[in-house]
Amino acid sequence: MEVFAFFFEAIFLGIYLYTWDRFKNPYIHWLLTIPIVAGAGMSAVFITTVNGFMNQPGGFLMEAGQFTAVDPVQAMLNTATFSKVFHVLSSAYLTGAALLAGIAAFAMLRKGVSAYHKKALNLMMAVVLLFGLLNTLAGDVSAKFLAEHQPEKLAAAEWHFETESGADLILLGWLNAEHEIIGALHLPKLLSFLAFSDFNAEVTGLEEFPKDEWPPLLVHYLFDLMAGIGFALLSISVLYFLFVFWKKRNELNKWLLGIIALGAPMAFLGVELGWFYAELGRQPWIIRGYMRVEEAATSSPNIRMMFFFFMLLYIVLGVMCVLVLRRLFNNNPAEVEMEKWMKEKEKGNSTTEKGDNA
Repeated sequence: MEVFAFFFEAIFLGIYLYTWDRFKNPYIHWLLTIPIVAGAGMSAVFITTVNGFMNQPGGFLMEAGQFTAVDPVQAMLNTATFSKVFHVLSSAYLTGAALLAGIAAFAMLRKGVSAYHKKALNLMMAVVLLFGLLNTLAGDVSAKFLAEHQPEKLAAAEWHFETESGADLILLGWLNAEHEIIGALHLPKLLSFLAFSDFNAEVTGLEEFPKDEWPPLLVHYLFDLMAGIGFALLSISVLYFLFVFWKKRNELNKWLLGIIALGAPMAFLGVELGWFYAELGRQPWIIRGYMRVEEAATSSPNIRMMFFFFMLLYIVLGVMCVLVLRRLFNNNPAEVEMEKWMKEKEKGNSTTEKGDNA
C-alpha cells in the first residue's frame, strides 16, 4: 500500500515538473499538486501504521506461540495509529513549510526583497503558524496516549522514577550515576496535567517496570530538544505576524529573516530527534511485549554489503535529482515565471477595462 502511494505521488510529481509552462491557466497546473500531496500523505499514513503496530501490536491472538485470528485491518488501526499519524503529518507539514519559508528568507537576505519571495514568505509563515499549533495539539494527544498505553516511555522521557500524584514536568538537567537529577527545571504538577488533564493525577514511574525493560534514559534529552524546536518554530511564526500587524516594525528585517532561515534546518533536526525518541523509547522491544530487538536482529552475512549498496544508490539518486532540478529552474527561475504571469494578468485586466470603457 505504501509503494502504491509512493508511485501515485511520484507519477504526478513528474507530470507537475515537466508541464511547468504547458497550461495557459496556471491554476490548472497547480491542481496537479493535489494528488502529490494526497500520495505523500497516504505514504506517511501507511508507514506510520506499521510503526504504531510495533508500539501497540494488535489484530491477532497469540496461542501456543503462534499468531492466530490475524486481522490486517485491525493491526493497521491499532491503538497507536491515530496519535502517531496526527503527530507525523502535522510535524511533516510544519517542517515542509519551515523549509520553504527558510528558502524565501535566505533568498531575500542574499538578493534583496522581491514580490515573489515576499508572497512565498507570507504564505509559508501562515502555514508554519497553523501546523505549529496543530503539532502542539498532536504532542498533547501523544503524551496522553503514552500515559495510558506506554507509561514507561513517558516516564523515561521525563525522568519520572517514582509513581506519584501531582507529578512535576522536568526540563533540561542531567543525571548522575545514582539517577539523581541535577540542574533541571521542575514545573510543579505539569506532568500530571500533560498526561491526564488533571494536576493531581497519578503518573506511573519507572519503578513499576523491570529495569531490563527501561528505555534508555537519554531519551529525555531527545524529547526536550524535539519539543523545544517545535515551540521555537511556533514562536517565530507568532513573532513574524506580530510584526506584520504592528506597522511600526518591519517583518522583513535582517535578524528576523535570519532566524526564519535558521528555522529550516532546525525543523528537520526536530523531526529526526522525534523519530530517535520514538524508536529508542520503545526499547528493548521491536514489537512491544512480544519480541525484543536482539530476537529480531538479522544474522545475514550480506547486511554490510547491502548497506553500502543502498547508500550508493541513494547518493546517485540524490545527485541526479539535484541535476534535473537545476536544469529545470536555472533558465526559468520561479520568481521570473511569477513576475511574467503577474504582468500578463495585469495586461489582460487593462485590456478588459479598455473594452468596458469603449
